[in-house]
Amino acid sequence: MKFYLSLFLLSTTLQAQDLDVYLRAQLKQFLITTPTEIVRPDQELLVLGHELFRDRQLSGNNNISCHDCHHPMIGTGDNLSLAIGEGGLSRQGSRTQANGEVVKRHSPPLWNLGHADQKEMFWDARVRIDRASNKLITPEPKLDNHPEITKNLSSALAAQVIFPLVSHEEMLGKPGSNPIANLKDSIEVWDAIIEKLKVSTAPNGKTYTEMFNTVFPNEKHNIGHAAKAMEGFIAWRFQVNNTPLDRYLAGDNQALSLKEKNGLNIFMNKGRCVVCHHGPLLTNNMVMNVGVPPLQVKGTTVDRGYRNRFAFKTPGLRNIAKSAPYMHNGVYSTIREVVEHYDQVIPHLRNFTIALDRLSAYSVELEIEKDPQVLEDIEDNIIQPFLRNGLRLTPSEKDDLVEFLEKSLTSP
Repeated sequence: MKFYLSLFLLSTTLQAQDLDVYLRAQLKQFLITTPTEIVRPDQELLVLGHELFRDRQLSGNNNISCHDCHHPMIGTGDNLSLAIGEGGLSRQGSRTQANGEVVKRHSPPLWNLGHADQKEMFWDARVRIDRASNKLITPEPKLDNHPEITKNLSSALAAQVIFPLVSHEEMLGKPGSNPIANLKDSIEVWDAIIEKLKVSTAPNGKTYTEMFNTVFPNEKHNIGHAAKAMEGFIAWRFQVNNTPLDRYLAGDNQALSLKEKNGLNIFMNKGRCVVCHHGPLLTNNMVMNVGVPPLQVKGTTVDRGYRNRFAFKTPGLRNIAKSAPYMHNGVYSTIREVVEHYDQVIPHLRNFTIALDRLSAYSVELEIEKDPQVLEDIEDNIIQPFLRNGLRLTPSEKDDLVEFLEKSLTSP
């Protein structure tokens, strides 16, 4: 009896070793490695970036900050399907609409946005570093005429952080609600925000003039300096490179359970997740149409995304378990629901109903688009054939995949 038990244990051990060898070969094939650690910036720059990130004085009506929609305690998000912008209420990390504006998309998480390969920002990539020309592309063409600003916008993230400031729905406020919101273009708005900060005290009690002079001595300060400070804070503070998967990549075979390893196998093979989620950041850095059911404020037009193709940025997956809800419009509350979506994309697109708890924060009515022509347009713009056909995973395969996504990719 002892002989057979020993033989069984030896066989199990060899099978586990074979699985690890196979998974490591697959990880190498798909270039899945641990993201490079971002070096901590100078303390003074970190402090300035943090203060700007959490200060509502950057908004036109002094009622919203970056922190309000990207709360560190709730996955650098707001737990809402569609973000609530200017005029909304924040309480203990949650936001409700009150008299606020509903933004047409979900607040994206901030994990690992500071890495050099993160060249596309916003769900529609409207701020990006062109990968062919290395040129900064933004919605504000006048930026090209202001090298004193763009010299500090050395990354897509640095450029991204200044654009919510000029959005009437997100942070600027409606025209007529404050003097800055009445200005004619983004350059004037950014200049006015800097002038406002020069006579303001930060949440930490220091004046912004003092902090800007410390971090950027002997310079005439503009919105580019604020962007550089916020970029430095966000990039360092919200990097993720210490998940169980990263420990497994470093050689610790015990970092993942057998169920998680099976889920990783499905992720890279039958589930085909790796088609879009590969490389160090687990993203192909592309905008993709994956057949997400459209959600909008009732009576408004459907969000057609990048080039009207219903395509949206592929997010990285580290800390995905902390970043609910999911997709560009937050229609799915759980990772399980996302897996079910990919298992049968077209049926979910055509028959989806949103959970009522996703709507409780809003004083306006949200609706799922049911126009047959719109749904047909979404289907027609799905490029990957396997998305049209669905993954057809078994229940146990779904369980293993969810286990991997929820546990293996989550930092302590």
